[in-house]
Amino acid sequence: ANDIAVNTLDVATIRASNGTTAATIDSSGIVKKPKVPAFAAKISSNWTTSGATVIFDTESYDNSNNYNTSTGVFTAPVDGMYSFTTGGARYYNDPTTDYILYLKKNGVSQMGFLNTHEQGRFSWTGGSYAMYLDSGDEVSVEWWAAGSGNKTLYASGSSSGYFTGYFIG
Repeated sequence: ANDIAVNTLDVATIRASNGTTAATIDSSGIVKKPKVPAFAAKISSNWTTSGATVIFDTESYDNSNNYNTSTGVFTAPVDGMYSFTTGGARYYNDPTTDYILYLKKNGVSQMGFLNTHEQGRFSWTGGSYAMYLDSGDEVSVEWWAAGSGNKTLYASGSSSGYFTGYFIG
């Protein structure tokens, strides 16, 4: 009874009831959503604490202020699907030392990324994982290294350990 039929809808800006721009559509049809929660952070110094949450203390961006550079924790502002990516490198000098970067939700491991290595070279690990979060859920990354060799997650310019995330919908 209250159906609306629309063949063409010309819209350049979509605003929330408080007047905040929720989305814009440019002349080529690209939709921009500036308020979608998203962040990117990296470590500014080498990380050596195995079995602990990594503190990615330098943000590239955080448009919703939901990543905490003091605790290394992202807190979901709304329910929905989110995508997270983490990665890092270390110098591999001991065949007995392996490491994993774990993505954790509310302190529970959801996905682990195990390194691949070759003696005497830098070793890299990382990956992406999508998960459903309720508002207030927390996501972090744990660095785990075992063995007697180098247990350092490096911070070196573009090779620094990193953590990113964004709301999918």
